Amino acid sequence: MEGTEEMIKQLAKLDILRWYFNEGRPIKEIARELKISKNTVKKYIKKFDDKRKELLDPDVDSSKIIETMLEKPKYNSSNHTKRVLTDEITNKIDEFLKENVFKIENRLEKQILKAIDIHEELEAQGYKISYTTVAQYVAKQRIKKKESYIGLERYLDEEIISTVRKGIELHTILLIKYHSFTTDEETEREFDPYIIEIYEGCYYLIGYCHLRESIRDLRISGIKQVRLMEETFERPKRFYENYKKGRFGKLGGEKMIELILRFSGEGARYVLEYESAKADTLIEEDDGTITFQRTTTMTLDIIKWVLCFGENITIIEPEVFRETIVRRTKGMMEKHKV
Repeated sequence: MEGTEEMIKQLAKLDILRWYFNEGRPIKEIARELKISKNTVKKYIKKFDDKRKELLDPDVDSSKIIETMLEKPKYNSSNHTKRVLTDEITNKIDEFLKENVFKIENRLEKQILKAIDIHEELEAQGYKISYTTVAQYVAKQRIKKKESYIGLERYLDEEIISTVRKGIELHTILLIKYHSFTTDEETEREFDPYIIEIYEGCYYLIGYCHLRESIRDLRISGIKQVRLMEETFERPKRFYENYKKGRFGKLGGEKMIELILRFSGEGARYVLEYESAKADTLIEEDDGTITFQRTTTMTLDIIKWVLCFGENITIIEPEVFRETIVRRTKGMMEKHKV
């Protein structure tokens, strides 16, 4: 058994040398093909190249050099430190996995990063972590993601998803009958499908809505009917940046607003520590308060978010939003007989 394993290693070594020197294949491709690290491939190539140069020296015994050219490379493990899966590293891996979901849903399978690719990216960024640790974490996350998607989107119509994906792939306009959660109305609209995005376990179709004349997202579970039209469209290059401006959380609204909020006390500390990414501009005032500015649309997501800060938030602009919060607060007080 041991002799067989050694023979396999020697054959793999020969493949490395043949693919690299004769066929000009890149090191990353060779490592992926043989399921070994890039460092191992580099060590074999460097050792072979060094020995090949020595063969040109007439004073050196060439037979001994040839014998060592196929030896297994030696690694210095004396300075190796324990590699720990930190929160920073898991956040990085989660970012890669989120990008993978985007690529899968938009037919970009060739660009998907496998565990070995993620490990190489982490090493390139200077993180010390073993491939096995990365692979185990990736496997666990895939299971968790699958369970959460099933729980939230168990009633998706496969025929509708298939038609939507064809529209994205062929750049063909869709005719959609859609039920909106926000307005609780059903409308028919022409829609240019750009991408499918998974946000907190829910599937959304992002594209240009001809009815609203702007880039919108439609929750796919809200699409009741869909068919391909004959007309095609061109997808804008920077559409996603414009789309994100109108979305605060899960929901997108109809009317754009200039939101200005003032946070104090524990609310200010919380926003500064955990929610700063939600703001277009965040200003730390001299009195310890935080001024939060964001151009977005008024949705139930924002209303819920603002209400949770209670007395630690003041709504500066717009007036219509302040009136909405006041009305809802009074309704809660009346309901609880305060």
